[in-house]
Amino acid sequence: MPLAFLAPAFLLALAAIVGPIVVHLRQRERREPVRFPSLMFLRAIAHRSIERRRITNPWLLLLRVLALTALVIAFSRPFLRSPPNRTVVARGRRTVIVALDRSMSMSYRGVWARARDSALAALTGLAAGDRAALVTFDEGAAIAVPITQDLAAVRREIAALAPGGRGTRLASGLRAAREVAAAVEGAPAEVVVISDFHRSALDGLESVSSAPGGTLRMVAVGAAEPGNARVASVDVDRRDEAGKARVSVVATIAGAGVAHDTRATLIVGNRPMGSVAAKIPRNGSVSVRFDPIIMPAGDAVAEVAIVPDDLAADDTLRFAIPAGAGTPVLLLDPTADPEQSLYLERALEISKTPAFAVAVSRSGLPAAAQLARTRVVVATSLAGLGAGGFAALERFVADGGGLVAMVGGPGAGASWLPASLGAAVERDPSSAAHLSALDGNHPILEPFKDALATDFGSARFFRYRDLKPDTAAAVVARFDDGRPAIVEGRHGKGRVILVAASLDIRSGDLPLQPVFLPLVHRLVAQAGSLEAARRWFDVGDAVAVPDARGDLAVRGPTSKGTAVRSGEAFVLDGPGVFEAMTNLSAAPIARWVVNPSPRESDLTPVDPREVLGQIRAPIDSTVRQPEAIAATVDERNQSWWMILLAAAMLVLVLETIQVVRIEKSRPRAGGAQ
Repeated sequence: MPLAFLAPAFLLALAAIVGPIVVHLRQRERREPVRFPSLMFLRAIAHRSIERRRITNPWLLLLRVLALTALVIAFSRPFLRSPPNRTVVARGRRTVIVALDRSMSMSYRGVWARARDSALAALTGLAAGDRAALVTFDEGAAIAVPITQDLAAVRREIAALAPGGRGTRLASGLRAAREVAAAVEGAPAEVVVISDFHRSALDGLESVSSAPGGTLRMVAVGAAEPGNARVASVDVDRRDEAGKARVSVVATIAGAGVAHDTRATLIVGNRPMGSVAAKIPRNGSVSVRFDPIIMPAGDAVAEVAIVPDDLAADDTLRFAIPAGAGTPVLLLDPTADPEQSLYLERALEISKTPAFAVAVSRSGLPAAAQLARTRVVVATSLAGLGAGGFAALERFVADGGGLVAMVGGPGAGASWLPASLGAAVERDPSSAAHLSALDGNHPILEPFKDALATDFGSARFFRYRDLKPDTAAAVVARFDDGRPAIVEGRHGKGRVILVAASLDIRSGDLPLQPVFLPLVHRLVAQAGSLEAARRWFDVGDAVAVPDARGDLAVRGPTSKGTAVRSGEAFVLDGPGVFEAMTNLSAAPIARWVVNPSPRESDLTPVDPREVLGQIRAPIDSTVRQPEAIAATVDERNQSWWMILLAAAMLVLVLETIQVVRIEKSRPRAGGAQ
């Protein structure tokens, strides 16, 4: 176990040992004058004096030198370097490839310092002529320093690195290390992978076909029992009234491995707008509600932040508060029966993702100008439209509008609808129809895919229409008698969805079921080809740059004015706010709010041996078991400095006792020895 030092520069202070020696060599015995009444009776004797330099108190000098030496060595932080559990048999030059994880989770308190020290320690045994390379990785990988004999350049690059904001993918780091190792001539390269090895980092390992290099070592630097709290999500309710917006925000704060009190703060436009105390459970979540705020009409960027903990990167969640009341939706009720449209109207009004601006018409289709501003028409019945109404509705759909029509009641069909309307089916309440054969892969029902039977199984239907779908139409759901319940089809540029039952309590009890609200929202979103307005994106997401004349500039936390082509994809590679604009002085035409991936906040550690077990290594490769790199990362081997400090204190106590004894042994003034 060779001895090494964390701060060897402190050893230069050993030169201060010369100080006590010089003091002792120059030390003189103090002589006290003796008064005599007269010197006339004393004989004068010639006296020759010489200057003698000798150490008068060797034990005192030894104690002082030992104390100074112990203090200097203690500040140099000595440690024992553990020998690796392997024998290097390769002849010639050694090549070490360091693959260093720089994902967001590596910014956990103390982890990055251990990772950087481990990377430097991996290079410690290299001699002149040996080579090294540095690979950094998160979701992707980069060769930061190619294979080189300039070990100082590798060390400088390691010292300059810092964790980023992206997720961890060990697979990308291993693939990049294998690419570098493949170019090594002579002895196989030694690959050292340094990471915190948390659960989501293992995704994609099945695609790694072989292990890189001749020797693979895994160095885990993550906390043994990490605890983390984060702002998991926010829910925003916006109401526009008289040129002002009334905004209510509810935030969800999740904790893992830690339970403590914190405070959540709502910030809008860099201004604190409210603060709420919260008690985070150890492995759970808590919701905090802020007081409603009034803000000017228009969009805004806000954030909810909690008191920073050991992983501060996910303690703030940024989100957008878009302007406007939502997508215009027309609720058409030709029957003029408020009870028939009551549940539908309430369901549409409380939708938030996406939000709808609902207008109600009970006297047929509105004027063409209003219809042109509508994105989706929701019809409780097709009765009473007449030929003119059907023609206007057909033009609306053909031009790209969406239609959701309930056809369970009276009313005629049309040839452009995706199904013809058959006879009405009446079921006794004791033998009511239920939904079955639900297509969980269809966009309407995909959110319910994991619990279709549970969500829809209890809904009963007493009255519905027998639909005859066209060959091009898609049947999304059927009743238990095999008749279609939901049919979707296209007409021109638009989309039509027919529901065989009227969604009121007279035709069944679906409006009373918990699934009713999200189902109505999905029907309207699918008919209008609406995507839920995302209040934020995750780091690494790709977004489409808006179409514009000429190229655009994207400004953000990682780009000060990156030129992009309109219509192309742009990767959001860091947390913060990105804006696209025609030039850097113009107003933005698109804005994306970006947060770290929530998967990166799951710090549950995994054994590095699990990583080795998932790599499909060929027969001729040698994959060693993970071994820890000793040296700067092993606190147990650094405890010598505390022993040396204690020894220095003890020696200083002994030195004080020795000085007191010497002082007591000196003769007093005017007295005999």
